[in-house]
Amino acid sequence: MQKLDPYSRKALAVVAAFLCPGLFVALLSPILSPSDWNPGGLNIGVVDFIVAAAGHSLLGALFGSPVILMSFLIWAVLHRLELVRGWIFGLLGAILGALVVLLLTSDFDSVHWGFFRVFCAAGLFTGLIVWMIAYGWRRPVAASL
Repeated sequence: MQKLDPYSRKALAVVAAFLCPGLFVALLSPILSPSDWNPGGLNIGVVDFIVAAAGHSLLGALFGSPVILMSFLIWAVLHRLELVRGWIFGLLGAILGALVVLLLTSDFDSVHWGFFRVFCAAGLFTGLIVWMIAYGWRRPVAASL
């Protein structure tokens, strides 16, 4: 398999930043609201999931773009300061996922905590995926004596 150059990796990470939250929410949608999928249970088809994943990804890219664009600015600062660590990207993603929920529900009292946790998990997942694509998993180099 051919290795990607750093610019291609970062471009692919940008695409993943727009698509991953919607895919994650689509994956959890049958569990969160099974009555919308199938009144009899969680038996959904592959086509149902593909349609939901496409819809969630499109809506996530449209409605989440202000938050995602803000995360790119933070990413640029972290890259400049050479603070590109997986846990930082995951924490940033979880915080921005919480911000999305708070922006979608105009007041704090109407926040549904199940969706709050799902969007924080989607942000965490997206942050880690973006970090993995952009920078790769780096194994520590053994010190030579």
